[in-house]
Amino acid sequence: SLGIPHEALLLKRYFNVETEWDHPEKDIVGPKEVDIEFDEFLGNDKPKTKAKVYRPVKELSHNIRPLVHSSSESLWGSIYPVIAIKFGRGFLIHTGMSLDEEREYKILLDIIRRLSLVGYETLAKL
Repeated sequence: SLGIPHEALLLKRYFNVETEWDHPEKDIVGPKEVDIEFDEFLGNDKPKTKAKVYRPVKELSHNIRPLVHSSSESLWGSIYPVIAIKFGRGFLIHTGMSLDEEREYKILLDIIRRLSLVGYETLAKL
């Protein structure tokens, strides 16, 4: 609703990443709680859980690896609350989770811990 071209946004211009926005007409304003699931890359021992998301990534491209996904049909459809973006010789981690609550911080710390255990070599193959 701001009328800003997507190309003007830094995430889109430099990393080809588009995030979801508020949709007042669909009653989607601010952080929303959705069911999330870790990508199999992070391990299959984590069951689905809930997290508040805000500005999650809505589309994947060749330089993006999803780490967490959600297909909550009641909101935007398929979204990616946490992704790894290929950048130079490494990756940037982008989170679309709302970090206003302790629960989401713990989920993000668990993801970072799992990434550390998996190692860069594994992530770089993707």
